Amino acid sequence: MMRFRVSLVLILSLLVFSNIATAQVVTLSGRVADPQGGVVVNAAITLSQPNAISRTTRSGPDGMFTFADVAAGTYTLEVEADGFQRWSQGVTVASERGPVEVSLQVAGINESVSVTVSTPLDLTRPEPTASRLNLTPFETPASVAVISGDVIRDLGTSTLIQAKGLAPGITSSAPPGNGGNLLAARGFIGSNSVKQLFNGVEI
Repeated sequence: MMRFRVSLVLILSLLVFSNIATAQVVTLSGRVADPQGGVVVNAAITLSQPNAISRTTRSGPDGMFTFADVAAGTYTLEVEADGFQRWSQGVTVASERGPVEVSLQVAGINESVSVTVSTPLDLTRPEPTASRLNLTPFETPASVAVISGDVIRDLGTSTLIQAKGLAPGITSSAPPGNGGNLLAARGFIGSNSVKQLFNGVEI
């Protein structure tokens, strides 16, 4: 009779401890979405606790994730996904815990663009092409445009008349007898209206 009582007490104790252990282990689930509510697939979700081994899973095609057999307690839930800011929050796991809704914010874009160009015209260097006064383009009391030799060669310019036409607002006029060397600028046409100089000397 004594042995039967001991066995019965032992069985009851095991059942009680089994029920307690089962009650303390739950499933933690949740859903990862973007600011518009769209699902975020393959996000890395980490569940961690101080002085304990962390667990990691990933969100599925529906944005859902699940951690099975989680002991009741307080945890830190972290979510990371490409193109989004890192999300972190403390969660309390209990038997009545509902799904965790995670809303990720789009990561900001930091971009630095450096543009370096070479200026074909040095406005502080004297240009003797149209003046013998050794003036810089800043000091010349007229509109100044300089067409460099590099530009002329890069464009495949074959004649001097074509090169003159590269200057802003300048076109060549070709009345009979002048060989097309007559220039027009801003509505002024003719040798008396558009003067041409070669190394500061009038042509």
